[in-house]
Amino acid sequence: MSLKPPFANTAKNVYLWALDSQNAETGWVQTGQWFPNANALPAVGTGTPSALSGVNPLSVTIPVSDPDGNANIARIYFLVAASPTPTVNGCHGFYDRPTGGLYLYNDALTSPILGSSQNGQCAVSAAATSMNAASTTSANLTLSMNLINPYLATPKNLYIWIVDQQGNGTGWIQAATWN
Repeated sequence: MSLKPPFANTAKNVYLWALDSQNAETGWVQTGQWFPNANALPAVGTGTPSALSGVNPLSVTIPVSDPDGNANIARIYFLVAASPTPTVNGCHGFYDRPTGGLYLYNDALTSPILGSSQNGQCAVSAAATSMNAASTTSANLTLSMNLINPYLATPKNLYIWIVDQQGNGTGWIQAATWN
């Protein structure tokens, strides 16, 4: 048996009522409890390719998963930087799963820009970015971007942070290196 949302989202008591052939019955007896699946954390795999070169535009495919189903993934944040700390004048944005929108933050890190866009450090291509289900619990995000000089001149890492529909996240996970 499985319960459907929103009914399945909270714990329930399980009751049974037994009736024998002589019509003797137990009445409702609590026999257990139903706990909805614990919200499992999403996960990030290693990007393909895992070592990226300075060639622009660059396309990388990142495997993502959520034991609660790949549809439970809400946002996938990306950051190209030397360390997993978003800063002003950086390459930072996100893919919004429900809308399919690709966003890149402006240089001041105050406003995300929807679609193919560019800041002083990088450019992202919405047309070349996609997310495809690999199974019921996993998907692949293909992200297409360019780094802009002088941001391109020093080695960077590609970090990914997944947030699920309940607001649980992975924290920054290094998915690739960029030399």
